[in-house]
Amino acid sequence: MYQNIGLFWIIAAFSSILMLFYILKKRPRIESPIVFTFLLYFTYFIISPALNIIWKIHQIPVHNIYNYYFTTEFIFLLGVVSLITGYTLTMRKEGLSNKISNAPHLKVLLINAFLWEFIGVFGYFIWTRQLGVSLFVINPLKLSNYYLKLGETSKKASGYLALSILFLVPATLMLTELAIRKVYRTTAMFLVFVNFILFLTRGVRYIVLIAGGSLLFYYIKRRNIKVKKTYIFLSLLTFLILFALIAYLRGAPSLKNISFNSDFILAFLVSSVSLFEPTASFVYYIPRFHPYFLGESFWYVFILPIPRLLWHQKPYPQYLKVLWKITGGRYFGYAVPNIGEYYANFGIPGVVVFMFLLGLFFAVIYNIYRKNDKNILVLMSYSIFYFFIFQIISRGYFPQVFVQFLYLVLPIMSLYVSDKLYLNGSRA
Repeated sequence: MYQNIGLFWIIAAFSSILMLFYILKKRPRIESPIVFTFLLYFTYFIISPALNIIWKIHQIPVHNIYNYYFTTEFIFLLGVVSLITGYTLTMRKEGLSNKISNAPHLKVLLINAFLWEFIGVFGYFIWTRQLGVSLFVINPLKLSNYYLKLGETSKKASGYLALSILFLVPATLMLTELAIRKVYRTTAMFLVFVNFILFLTRGVRYIVLIAGGSLLFYYIKRRNIKVKKTYIFLSLLTFLILFALIAYLRGAPSLKNISFNSDFILAFLVSSVSLFEPTASFVYYIPRFHPYFLGESFWYVFILPIPRLLWHQKPYPQYLKVLWKITGGRYFGYAVPNIGEYYANFGIPGVVVFMFLLGLFFAVIYNIYRKNDKNILVLMSYSIFYFFIFQIISRGYFPQVFVQFLYLVLPIMSLYVSDKLYLNGSRA
């Protein structure tokens, strides 16, 4: 065991140096996807196992999980090398533009902003009605009860309606643009405030991160504000506090149990970054006890959108069943990052190939943004995409990530198409 831990530290150090060397050598801008990606991977594959070793904490009931730390970290290193290769080969050297362009017509923007705001709030309201809870659940006690009820009644409620809250993320950016243009400014700012109350009471950390992060990113870039590193640090600290609050309230059985002590801080730090051991458990379990999935978790994207109301016997993917089995039957709160999904489907070659493609994809998106960063629609899209990287990396279940991304970009696609139709109609 100790030999494997020693080898793990060597590979972990090499991985850290590799990512740091790339940052120092290439000096990417902070809005580059590679910066956020490295930050996430460093957290999940360096800090997380380090905390587990130092504090001797395990999240997954796998015997001698330490024996698989070295192999998992080595697979991660191969993935990082492949990611950097794909990203570097695809990056271009075009500079950023400096003029606002292709701003959607005010009338089109106004209609889309309020339309998607209504669709998002109404869909989320119907979902909460299905669960029998209030739309605004701010009280911590009710919040914890809400999640207990969510776990018990999730089969009765529509997943489509549950995700409708994601429509409010691009709607928030559209409302922000209205406020910047000083059109219905008070109403727009009020609705943005309402949206963030809903994001917080929904109690899902990735939604808070994407919504808050994309709003800050969009507003800063839209107004061409120079941000000091201190403000960036304070923003990260604010998100950490919100994450801690949400994580604690989700598990607090009553108000009497709320106490921010050292045990809570330790539990929060470990649980918030605990994606390494689920990955190590896949390395232990596959293909020893289960064959590689050979793409099953990818092609399930064609089955996932079919409502269970129409297909009562819709099968659950074997990928999730194995995840439930490894994590002791407790799916909620545990996840495998994208590297774990690539490995579970095609082994180490799958990690190398898909991480290369991921780096290529990130570079293509960033190239488009750099060439059109003052295009309002591109800026909205990239603001959301940048923070959605968190979900892409931390939730290795492609069908779920793909559907969530569709919910986030559909309103912007609607804005783009309706603006084109309006302009064509005006010219005619």
